[in-house]
Amino acid sequence: MKIIFNLIFSSVIHFTALIHKKNKHFVLFIVCASILQSCKSNDFPYFDQKPPSNVPELFAPSIVNTNAVELNVVFNASFTEMFFSRIVDGSFIIHHSELINGTWTPIKPIQMYPDDITITIACDPTITQDGKTMYFLGVDPKNYSNTLELSALYRIPPDVYVSKKVDGKWQQASKVASPVSTKYFESYPIVVGDQSLYFQSNRPGGAGGRDTYRSQYLGNGKFETPVGISLNSEKNASSTYISPDEKYLIASSNKGFQISFKKNDKWQEPILIKMPYEKDWVYFCPYVSPDENYFFFSRRYYGSQKKGWAGVTKGEVYWMRTDSIFNLKNKLDTVEQLTKEEKFVSDLANGKKLATHFADQWTLIYHEDNRCDGSTDGKIENLSKNQIDSSISLSVKNDGEGWACDKRDPSSFIYEFNLREYLKNWDRFEIHDYEDEEKNIVFIVGAGESDYIKIYYNKDQLIERLKYGSEDPG
Repeated sequence: MKIIFNLIFSSVIHFTALIHKKNKHFVLFIVCASILQSCKSNDFPYFDQKPPSNVPELFAPSIVNTNAVELNVVFNASFTEMFFSRIVDGSFIIHHSELINGTWTPIKPIQMYPDDITITIACDPTITQDGKTMYFLGVDPKNYSNTLELSALYRIPPDVYVSKKVDGKWQQASKVASPVSTKYFESYPIVVGDQSLYFQSNRPGGAGGRDTYRSQYLGNGKFETPVGISLNSEKNASSTYISPDEKYLIASSNKGFQISFKKNDKWQEPILIKMPYEKDWVYFCPYVSPDENYFFFSRRYYGSQKKGWAGVTKGEVYWMRTDSIFNLKNKLDTVEQLTKEEKFVSDLANGKKLATHFADQWTLIYHEDNRCDGSTDGKIENLSKNQIDSSISLSVKNDGEGWACDKRDPSSFIYEFNLREYLKNWDRFEIHDYEDEEKNIVFIVGAGESDYIKIYYNKDQLIERLKYGSEDPG
């Protein structure tokens, strides 16, 4: 923006040398008008919308977001064309608008199929860096008739389609040939910087469910045999965005959006993107703007008893700044420099699996002090490392000697201990350094200082004993 300002200012000053000093007010008008026009055309390329904060906001209300179901806003790399999908009379139709002479054109649908196809599926567009090729999710019209019920149409396995922009107009699409498109399910294509394709498929040979594949672009519309990619993200993620340089990805899952960064040619453990997730909505279609300033996503709501997309009654597109998202990479880089204790605490706080921190056999000790019920204590040995990430049944005894209530008879019962459930109430995760403790013992406190975890490391630096305590502060 500063460069543009300087260029405009220099040009105008040069122009003023040719004008008589009496016209100074006219010159001032030209300077102001030029600066304002520059700000208008360069500061807000996102369909002239006011940029959001780190809190998600509806994108382009009444323009993109209407009473129809909308999803998946994307831009070309030069910010001169915007695309999204809208359901119109049961058809998924890609719409677009172009920035021409500083003004966005009215939104129009793009015809991807012949005129005689009255109901169509075309959604989830992804655009090559030169802006001349679009890939999208489509359903072959040869596999259905115009009279097919929508619920049946939406169940037909989709394929990857391609459209070319010729003389400023998007052409009717064709199916990307095998080995990309098959008789199986191919969805959510993402084209990266070298024009290779990522997409999801349930084809045989994967890990199960819908897996992510990458197909190297060979030129002339040809692709290599797709290779399954291990993304460390949740299986059956409904959609995954890959950055053009393939350095990070954002996947949608039942937990929310997760971001993973590539390091040494391997995808790192995904990190949950923390933002408001509203119950009963499905979040999907993650996308990052070409300048990486904004994160776009879609969400849909099932307001009908019909299954699948036939039951969707609402669909919205949101956007937010990416500051908090990319800050997660800094946190990830920091975690790699942490001590074993700090890594354990980081995994605790971020809801990660904990099995890798534990010995093959370890002991759980449970202690709870309550002013009325008294002390409840239990211990179980020879647990496997994976049990820390699930519910553990242990026998406990209660002495009934609460100091604030009448004494009760002692009792014994089976207690289901689930560390994750306890941690939901923790407002912080801190390691306390107590001088009288041995070096291999670590205190971690959470809700106030009444709840704590005490871990004991063996000679291999793995946890061989964990004590969970909850003291009534009284």
